[in-house]
Amino acid sequence: MINLISHKTAEILTYFNNIKLIICKFLDKSDIMGDEINNIKTIGIWMSEKKSQKLNWKELISACASHGYNVVKLDLDRPLEDQGHIDIFLHKLTDIIAAADQGDSKASTIIGRVEQFLSNHPNVTVIDQLNNVRVLLNRHCYYSILQEEPSFRKQGIFTPNFAEFTTNNIELNIEIMRQRGVKFPVVCKPTLAHGSKSAHEMIIIFNEKGLNVCKPPCVVQSFVNHNAVLHKVFLVGDRWVIPCNLFVIFGEGKKMQTKGYCNKIGTT
Repeated sequence: MINLISHKTAEILTYFNNIKLIICKFLDKSDIMGDEINNIKTIGIWMSEKKSQKLNWKELISACASHGYNVVKLDLDRPLEDQGHIDIFLHKLTDIIAAADQGDSKASTIIGRVEQFLSNHPNVTVIDQLNNVRVLLNRHCYYSILQEEPSFRKQGIFTPNFAEFTTNNIELNIEIMRQRGVKFPVVCKPTLAHGSKSAHEMIIIFNEKGLNVCKPPCVVQSFVNHNAVLHKVFLVGDRWVIPCNLFVIFGEGKKMQTKGYCNKIGTT
């Protein structure tokens, strides 16, 4: 049995419904002590129009204003220098970065403009740094980083074994799995983590016969029963927040559903 799901909808809702929490819980009011008017800072935000519609802008603007921050929406089709001064650049550019890295000329132009702007204005705080985002575009890359992180191992946090497939040769892929200690059932996902609808699809495979549905380049990872609960963690500097628990419903034709509980906040 093979199940196909998409977590794009859940990801969008979780990320943008908590932008206010991430910013406003962690911005120190000491930044605006003294002459508050002269020290008000501006957060420039960019996201796609589709994702923008998921965000309660009125609530976000009000919450940030209470901490001494203006919020402006940026237009990447215009020079950023013409859109006023910003102190913080908060973005959701993952899909555009992925498209640029895949050779899309329009996306490359947009990312080039952003990178030039940030180079010309090194004091602008970027959430997240573009090079850090690029790491997260490749599942094999960030799986490796997580698995090799010594502090995780000391705390008993582990990354399930995984392997990357670059060919349709099933016998070779079985051998790669054996060498990497990957055992069935496995979760198969595209190596590219953003940039297309298919990047967010995953397949659960229960035996060797099911490997013929894998479309390289992809990664397979030993499936660990986690009671269908996922914890999404957001970081700003050394501060973190876990905004909600995500409950995943696996089933053919069914989408991921989410349900939020209390927020957890702390520092590393």
